[in-house]
Amino acid sequence: MILITKATTNTLTLTLTEKCYLPNPYFLFNFKNEVNGVEINIILADTSQFTDRYNRFSFIEPTNGTMLEGYWSYTVYEQASAVNTDPELAYGVVEIGKIKVVDATTPADSTIYDSQPNTSTVYN
Repeated sequence: MILITKATTNTLTLTLTEKCYLPNPYFLFNFKNEVNGVEINIILADTSQFTDRYNRFSFIEPTNGTMLEGYWSYTVYEQASAVNTDPELAYGVVEIGKIKVVDATTPADSTIYDSQPNTSTVYN
């Protein structure tokens, strides 16, 4: 699972080129919220120096804050177009996975059990 932190630069390192059929493909990312079904499609530039070994993408949470906290699924498509954001027009799927989006201001362990008793009973 990939962790994405809102309002920070996120780096995704994936192995996509080995699954591609197109030479020098562009990668279209489809993010889908698992609760409300909202979809976000973006093209990310591959910044890897060794694309035959791995692909690296850096981005700040896409589309101006519309990625809600929680769990999302992602699908990466290869395509010849540098501008197409419609997955139906992409060439093919090269990877499917899960991501978790968290807020940078939320503490890492934000689980709080308020309904638990705060006192201990000791029996002799």
